[in-house]
Amino acid sequence: MTILSLLKGKSIFFIGLGIIVLTYMYFTLELTKNKLEVKEKEYKSLEDSALIAIDELNKSLLLQMEVSIEENINKNLKIELIKQNEKVKQESIKRGEIEQDENSDFIVVNF
Repeated sequence: MTILSLLKGKSIFFIGLGIIVLTYMYFTLELTKNKLEVKEKEYKSLEDSALIAIDELNKSLLLQMEVSIEENINKNLKIELIKQNEKVKQESIKRGEIEQDENSDFIVVNF
């Protein structure tokens, strides 16, 4: 065997080894790309879900504010009604239409 034939055998071996390594690296790269695409889709889905949740939370907060405003309005109306009722009661007592007994109950005398 000559040196040239030995070099041919080794070069074929190294070329084959290089092809195997490059093929392995290519398939590993493709697998990594596929995993990355799947993760990106998962993150996109999670991001969409988070945006929907934030939107629903904002709607809930707005509704809670509206309810609070309505409750305050109702509370103020009740206070005004109680004041007006007390004023009418006091005027009726002054005119003698209502008498107050010892239990603080009011009795209508005249209609």
